[in-house]
Amino acid sequence: MSDKKNFRKKKAQLENSSEVLKSFFQKSPLSQQFTRWRVWNEWVQLVGEQISKYSSPVKYDQGTLTLWVAHPVHMQNLQFIEFELKTKINNFVGRKWVHRLRYDLNPKNKPENISDNQLQQVISEKD
Repeated sequence: MSDKKNFRKKKAQLENSSEVLKSFFQKSPLSQQFTRWRVWNEWVQLVGEQISKYSSPVKYDQGTLTLWVAHPVHMQNLQFIEFELKTKINNFVGRKWVHRLRYDLNPKNKPENISDNQLQQVISEKD
């Protein structure tokens, strides 16, 4: 019985610690960087595996999130669902963080987490 009580107490302490960190980062000058890191880190969960195969966030500046996109067809698809994407991201962040999405097709700006093989595979699917 004592073990259960200790477990609950430790769990409550962990939840409280996470809330403290969250509130610290929300009020800190590091807030934007922390939010950006969270969005980059959770991109697959935010947009789904299919969309994350051909897109990735690469820059955030004053409400504008720039997404690298593998192919113009994918860019057009993202433009069709732009409102839903912004809503998902803003709901995840907990405030209106993204006001605008920009798209970058330049292969030089391809994120490191997307390999050249993945890029070629995505491009060949569309051509």
